[in-house]
Amino acid sequence: MKHLSIKWSLTAALVILLLMIGLISGLGFYSSTTSENALQELAINNGELANAANRTQVNALRAQTFLDRYASFSTQGNPDKGEESQAMAQAAVNAADERFEQFRQVELAEDDPRTEYVSAMVDAYDAFVTEGITPLLDAAPFQVQRSQEELSELGIAFDDAMQAFTDYANQRSDAMLVDVASLNQIVGTIAIVLLVIAVLATVIMRMGIVRGLVTPLREAVVHFERIASGDLTARIEDRGRNEVGQLYQGLADMQAKLKSLVVSLRESSDSVFSGTGDISAGSQDLSARTEQQAAALQQTASSMEQMATTVSRNTETAQEADQLSVAASQSAESGGKEVAHTVQLMRDIASSAERVNDIIGVIDSIAFQTNILALNASVEAARAGEQGRGFAVVASEVRLLASRSADSAKEIRQLIEATTGQIHQGAQQAERSGETINDTVDSIRQVTTLVSEISTATREQNSGIEQINAALTEMDSVTQQNASLVQQTNVAAASLEGQAKQLAALMATFRLEQGEVDAQSSADAHDMDAKQPIATLATPSKASPQSKKQPAHAQQDNDEWDEF
Repeated sequence: MKHLSIKWSLTAALVILLLMIGLISGLGFYSSTTSENALQELAINNGELANAANRTQVNALRAQTFLDRYASFSTQGNPDKGEESQAMAQAAVNAADERFEQFRQVELAEDDPRTEYVSAMVDAYDAFVTEGITPLLDAAPFQVQRSQEELSELGIAFDDAMQAFTDYANQRSDAMLVDVASLNQIVGTIAIVLLVIAVLATVIMRMGIVRGLVTPLREAVVHFERIASGDLTARIEDRGRNEVGQLYQGLADMQAKLKSLVVSLRESSDSVFSGTGDISAGSQDLSARTEQQAAALQQTASSMEQMATTVSRNTETAQEADQLSVAASQSAESGGKEVAHTVQLMRDIASSAERVNDIIGVIDSIAFQTNILALNASVEAARAGEQGRGFAVVASEVRLLASRSADSAKEIRQLIEATTGQIHQGAQQAERSGETINDTVDSIRQVTTLVSEISTATREQNSGIEQINAALTEMDSVTQQNASLVQQTNVAAASLEGQAKQLAALMATFRLEQGEVDAQSSADAHDMDAKQPIATLATPSKASPQSKKQPAHAQQDNDEWDEF
């Protein structure tokens, strides 16, 4: 049972109870179904079949009686009474057929023992009513009287079949009642037995639940109360692999971790208690070093003030040089712009000279064409003879003017070409001058940039020195605060020692096993032995005034200042 899960245990218990309930319910359902079938069969036997058979028998006997009256009244000379009896006999036959039809409609199984009796009744009815009475309804009175004996025999046969069915139905009803009573008694006995078994199973399951769940939980509560009171010596037993076992395993793990925590806290409290002395000694050393750092900071601050004054002067000089370089750069840029303007003017003059040269070319072309026209006019005047002499004179003058125009244009072209060459040379010289000035401007710009960078660097250096000076001032303040903190550290060390004592007292409330206490005590002794040389080594460094005068110790202080 230790290793069986509680979930499966409860599931098995519920399944058993459900099986018991199912068996009891099944027995009740079986008993109810059997009783219902028996009652239904009784209703069919004593109700429908017996009622239909009895009414059929009554109506058949009435039909036989009315037939006798019909024959009697007819032979006595009373035909009206005879016809009335004949009609009533017909009505009785119809009623008998209707009642027996209800008897026929009752459905029975093929293997039902009642089928034999029902078939015998059907045959007897058909012989008595269908073959005996019905044909006599339309027969003459004397025929009715002759058939009375035969009809009586058929009626007796029908009565015998009816009586046999009734006797069987009564016997069957009595047997079924006995069977139902016996079945009810058996079912009641079995139900009582199952109920007793269910009660016993419930009691056993309750005992199992109490033993496997309630009792371990109560014991777990006791363990929790012991742990809450500080007793960690109780042994927690194994409860298997089910949920309770997992709970106890978790409880054991918690107790083991709590033991380890208590041991660690005891060791830590002892370590804190022993470390408060080291903290106090270290605080005194820190106080002495803080005083040395304060003196060094004052000297450094004085040097930084002198350096700040020098850098400030350099900054002012660099700013003046920057302003002069900017002015020179602006003047050089203005000269460059003037030279560029002169070069552009020379280029415009050269362009105009080229246009004049083109115009002279046009004039020369016009003079050449005029000369050709004048020559053509002279030829035409010569052909005209005396009539064209005057025209020849005019043509000669025109040729002369054209020649002079061509010569003048040639001279002007030569002058223009010479002037154009000089203009090109001047433009090239101006361009070279402009390039030289541009180079000068670029150099001045570079100088201006360098001077500006020097000025910026000087300002940044001045700002950095001011920040260093401020940092030194702040460090001086921090050093003074450190001195105050050292005093507070001494007070805190004393308070920490008191708290360590309180923590040790609190840890003493937990009870551990003797082996764990011995192991913890030996560990504490080992820690105290390991810490004792450290305190011994720290003492000479604090009480060696001669070492402060040595250069090596000064170098050590400087290194410590850098680290600070």
